Amino acid sequence: MGLLNVFREALQTGYYTLVYLWAYGLSVAWVFILAAAFQTLFQEKRLRQHVAHSKPWQRIARTIALGLFGSPRGKIIVKNISWLISGTDALWLLPLFLVAGCNLTIYYWLLLGPLLGKEFVMINVVGGVFFLLATCPALFLLDQAGVKSNGTIGHGPSLGDARSLLWRFAKALAREVATVGPWLMWGSFLGGLIAVWGLSQWWFDLSQIGGTKTWLSQFLNALIGLGLAIATFSAPVANLFVATYLWKTGIALSGFVAYLYGVFLSPLLWPVYVQSLGKKGTFYLLCILAAGVIAASMGVTAMWKLAGLSIHYKLSPNQLL
Repeated sequence: MGLLNVFREALQTGYYTLVYLWAYGLSVAWVFILAAAFQTLFQEKRLRQHVAHSKPWQRIARTIALGLFGSPRGKIIVKNISWLISGTDALWLLPLFLVAGCNLTIYYWLLLGPLLGKEFVMINVVGGVFFLLATCPALFLLDQAGVKSNGTIGHGPSLGDARSLLWRFAKALAREVATVGPWLMWGSFLGGLIAVWGLSQWWFDLSQIGGTKTWLSQFLNALIGLGLAIATFSAPVANLFVATYLWKTGIALSGFVAYLYGVFLSPLLWPVYVQSLGKKGTFYLLCILAAGVIAASMGVTAMWKLAGLSIHYKLSPNQLL
């Protein structure tokens, strides 16, 4: 198959994926509208202010809200990561924001179910819980060692009147479409490439590496998923489509989870890590995050196997081509 044909079929697959979401009854436009509405009502500057001056349990809740109701736009993610590392005295809050801000935004709640099934929404959530259990204690110890920089805390405006709310909503919607939209399109194209290659003769079943349905196979697939996330410069929202087609073309459940959560180790985030923690602190942070991703992948796999839960398939690649 020629390179041009591969690109053509990848674009076709990505287009059909978006058409499927529309036909499913979920217009992508509504996702943008809901995301903009959340950002209007839950302003990030006000949430950051409350995070800095709260009791521990309130800080946890407000850090999650900062990510959950925020935007997965690159600049916003980077700014909030920088602030959490440099502007607070709690480095252990960082994983809470990463999970909520990268993998639990409105895009994942509304798009992951139609693409793969409701069980994958739960897999994403459970994976986040395992990731937090593995990383928060380690980052607390890293925080106690003093591996962080100093920063300032921003203060935000009040909600204001209805006219101000409508204006902020309009601006938030425009920014969301202009910045997240291209990543969504890029993710659908990259996912289309995975689908096309997955139907090629040279493609092999990743879940068979290390044996059939063995723990070694699951561990190796977790490493593969994490490696692919780093190699493809995984980004929020875009990783949703790539992970979907990695699963449909044979990667094991652990690899699927590892790719979704490998976004935290994307080279796109390395500069802000280095700027806030230095090279040595960034190395420690990346090692902890990588261990957390593997722990989340294996934890989800173990939980699903022990509970005997079944996983259904939806919209395999050969139904799109």
